[in-house]
Amino acid sequence: LLEATVSSLEPIILRQLEVSQVSFEQDLRKVLEVYLKHLHTYVQRIARNDFTGLDPINVLEQEWLFIRRLVPQIRRGMSNVGRRFCIFAQGFVQNTSNFLESGLDDCTTELHNLDQSEDLDRDVLPVYRSFCTLFEKVRERSSKAIGFARMLRKEMQIAADFTRLPSCD
Repeated sequence: LLEATVSSLEPIILRQLEVSQVSFEQDLRKVLEVYLKHLHTYVQRIARNDFTGLDPINVLEQEWLFIRRLVPQIRRGMSNVGRRFCIFAQGFVQNTSNFLESGLDDCTTELHNLDQSEDLDRDVLPVYRSFCTLFEKVRERSSKAIGFARMLRKEMQIAADFTRLPSCD
């Protein structure tokens, strides 16, 4: 009697478990989306220098190390996270470009505003230093952004190769 009861309830229990699993996976994807939105906002604030002393690339690298351990348990998680982190990397390259353009505009404005005085060399030296400082910062930012993009590309390629492996069934 017990065995007949259990066998009659088994399909019902299995359906309920399946529904619960699907619901749980949907909740995980929603949590992942919220996490990525908050991470995007946080990184943007760091990039705008709201948090001095923090480097947005370092923050993203740490978050990448954290999130890549979790996303294999979420269906299509790696592709969503990879796409979003690629957008972050693209944003850093664009921010570096904007930083360079605005810095060049500032330096050239300073250069054009110089008076035609007797000691032009003395007046040009601070502008020259501004150019040098600008290019050093741009080099540092672009190196970090490119390094992050390369690391991301390498790890996404490894993940893509891993998912293409034949199953062992």
